[in-house]
Amino acid sequence: MLLLTLRKPWNCRFLNYIATETVKNSKGNSYKLRRTNEKFEYYYKRLCPQEEWDEALHAMRQPLPLSFRFTSSSPQSFLLSLFENKFGSNLKRVPWYEPFGYAWQIQGIHRWNLDSDAEIQKNILREWDLGHLYRQELVSMVPVHFLDIQPHHRVLDMCASPGSKTTQALEYLGNDGFLIANEFNKIRVTNLIGNLHKFSSSNAHLTLSEDGRYFPDIVMKDSSILQFDRIVCDVPCSGDGTIRKNPNVWLNWHPARGNERHHLQYSIAARSIELLKPGGIMVYSSCAMNPIENEAVISRLLRDFEGDIFIINPPNAIALNYAQGFVSWDVFDKQMNIHKEYLSGNNNGQISPHLFPPKEDWIREQLLKTMRFQPHFNDDGGFFVAYIKKKNDSLKKISNRKNQNLKRSKNMLLPKTIGSDIFKVKKTLDLLGICHVELEGFFQYTSQYCSKKIRSTSKELLDICQHNPHLNIAGIGNVVLKEESRISSPLTHKFPTSYIHNPLKKKITKRTMYISLVDFKKLLKSEYLSSDEFPRAEEGLIIFVINNDNDGNKVESCLGYIGTSRISLNITPSMREHFCLKYTAF
Repeated sequence: MLLLTLRKPWNCRFLNYIATETVKNSKGNSYKLRRTNEKFEYYYKRLCPQEEWDEALHAMRQPLPLSFRFTSSSPQSFLLSLFENKFGSNLKRVPWYEPFGYAWQIQGIHRWNLDSDAEIQKNILREWDLGHLYRQELVSMVPVHFLDIQPHHRVLDMCASPGSKTTQALEYLGNDGFLIANEFNKIRVTNLIGNLHKFSSSNAHLTLSEDGRYFPDIVMKDSSILQFDRIVCDVPCSGDGTIRKNPNVWLNWHPARGNERHHLQYSIAARSIELLKPGGIMVYSSCAMNPIENEAVISRLLRDFEGDIFIINPPNAIALNYAQGFVSWDVFDKQMNIHKEYLSGNNNGQISPHLFPPKEDWIREQLLKTMRFQPHFNDDGGFFVAYIKKKNDSLKKISNRKNQNLKRSKNMLLPKTIGSDIFKVKKTLDLLGICHVELEGFFQYTSQYCSKKIRSTSKELLDICQHNPHLNIAGIGNVVLKEESRISSPLTHKFPTSYIHNPLKKKITKRTMYISLVDFKKLLKSEYLSSDEFPRAEEGLIIFVINNDNDGNKVESCLGYIGTSRISLNITPSMREHFCLKYTAF
């Protein structure tokens, strides 16, 4: 028989009775469930080595430990001492995540039992708000970390929201590189832009909202078509690998969820390969454990791009446990029928010929180079990763592809040069002693609501916006200056307090004032101090450089403002809390 109808063999119990418990979903809403699903367990038991199944199922029923990475600009020593004092030996450093910051996992602590400790929850949320740490699963850090992004690379993140991998990739880029982040979902793209503003270490990023399957060609200034050195293709998926942090997977899982997403995943990945430069590398990843969403997609890509792409061997530096990709699997429909091969008209549209394991030996050999991270391997989530390299002499493209969308959305943003404001900006930069800044990368949005904000990005990205009127632009660069409304200030513009990692701050050579740690604590404790305490201070924006009273070394710097009669810090409430916690000895 080519079609096997299984009469509920999954009805058997694999482990003891599972009690009902109260859990929370990804949005924090509470509900009751039992961490069991007969179809799920039957499906994945067939894919798991028999001797590992009990351990695997037990791991999937446990909450996901909390993990995070420090950003390169974070005060790591202070934050580390804060967490070490709280978690002790339960705080484990991830040895392979270097050199841009460090990654950590807190054993015994998961996302929702933080609610029981208001103090540590507040600390983590505050440092996240400041862009100092990003909560991210360890396996989710793998794709970008081992992608070998170089400072000069042109990088595309095809399915970017919420931005964990996007901001991670930006850490590796220098002044000569840039990143384009794409997110088709209009709600998710808003979240992406917020995280880019909060966490990005570079302004050289452009956010688009395009359908990844038909991502438009981008014309460069020299009329060539943009090809990318590196592409992150973390595709939309069923997400059953997140079962430890999203327990609702137990409630609604069935195999057709993977079948339904296969073609979407393939189409996005295929278009990504077309956009990849010969010799470039794309990483395909998903937080699904289903081979239909992973190995079946890779198998189809290898077949359709035969001779043009190949799978790279897993990186030697990776210190996580993983398994080789599958070379065989069963294809189920929603009713749990097994299909041994494709039969046209006998599957209610649920089964396509592309879902089945490859018969070609050369494809099977390639699939063994992909990586499967199972929940019980590293006390983490389920994940799949494949590094795909395009050959240097690649010329092939897939034909019969739907025409690209060349219509710009009415709500999309357009950049414009800062025009007459350039003289005001130059005056501000001169008064702050900021030199060697390329004003060609400064711009404003055409929207009247954004006209008082000066943004910055790379000149190359601005050229892309100018030469590609069809692009649906959702965001470009970051706000680096805002119009100053205080009459007493000699500056026409000021720094936005919410952009913690503003690169212009590091270039200030004038309007700085050295103050003692004692005076800094006074400013932290009070909203403002009398300007009589600093009689020689000039009105306007100031950079306070705080000296340690004991050895005279600089320990901190932050924005402030000197008015006619008072002096205050120009920082966010989160930053004030951060400093207060760091310097508690009032």
